Amino acid sequence: MRDRAREWTAQHLPWISIALLALWLPPILFRLAVDAGLVAGRGYPALTDPSTIFSVIELALMVAAVPRLFDRKAAGWRLLVWSRFAVLAQTLWTILIYSRLTGVLPTMLDRAVIEAILGLLISAYVLFQIRPLYR
Repeated sequence: MRDRAREWTAQHLPWISIALLALWLPPILFRLAVDAGLVAGRGYPALTDPSTIFSVIELALMVAAVPRLFDRKAAGWRLLVWSRFAVLAQTLWTILIYSRLTGVLPTMLDRAVIEAILGLLISAYVLFQIRPLYR
């Protein structure tokens, strides 16, 4: 990655994170409301789905990273890296569940799994390329 691309990415990463959070938070909040039983009137959380838990962890880490990304602090970068680990755990959980249902090969050829793996690889590459710009 060229220096100008690294600088542009580091400069715009907080805004990219905010845009992604704006897209991902509403579905997760609805999912939490359904899981918590607010629709059924229970009123207390019943978070038993690991996929939901990993999604909440990912988004919480991203929300915590945004203010530090504006200041280009290394802590913000580390929080984004940890959010990618949450996505990795969610992807591995998905692969485990799908492979038990349909088999390993059909699971690994599934579009959602391929997109998740490619997204993780691309985000890891970008994050490690811009690491020197955070102090």
